[in-house]
Amino acid sequence: MSTRLIPCALLAAGAAASIATSPAATGWGIGTNQALDPATIDNTLTTARYAVHAVLHGAQPIAGLDGTVEADVQFVARDGSTPSGTLELASLTNDIPPSTVIYGDVDPTTARERGISVVLDGWLACESDPCSEDYELTVHRDPGAGLPALDISGTVFISAGGTAKVQPPNTSVELTVTREP
Repeated sequence: MSTRLIPCALLAAGAAASIATSPAATGWGIGTNQALDPATIDNTLTTARYAVHAVLHGAQPIAGLDGTVEADVQFVARDGSTPSGTLELASLTNDIPPSTVIYGDVDPTTARERGISVVLDGWLACESDPCSEDYELTVHRDPGAGLPALDISGTVFISAGGTAKVQPPNTSVELTVTREP
């Protein structure tokens, strides 16, 4: 495994452990993840967009249903400098504000590789099986001739849980992440 992929693998392992325990500490929880197609953003292509489609299967309504969608993205500046960029996760299904993190000027002694995360609530209006939600993940770098190209990679996670002691039968989650042209 390349040294560039190690932080992504660590993020994925940590998030997978978190998914297994976080939705409802006294109830049940399930989750899944998918890696982003790697991309490079620079002066020519300043934005990479990903369509995120999540599906919850199971008899609805689910008691105490909650969940999250999370994107963990690594920024690596090609010239070795400290990268900067913006990461945004927006719901296309629910009327909630997007989650945005601007990754900008930081301590210049830090590494050239930086990871940031955004999280949104999920499964806000599930009334039938299947329950689908759509999101858009946007990774942006300001246009500027003096800024380095950024290689981006990462993972998107979806989790669902409920307050019942036992997971309802036939309950599962699916996740599809597609890079948009």
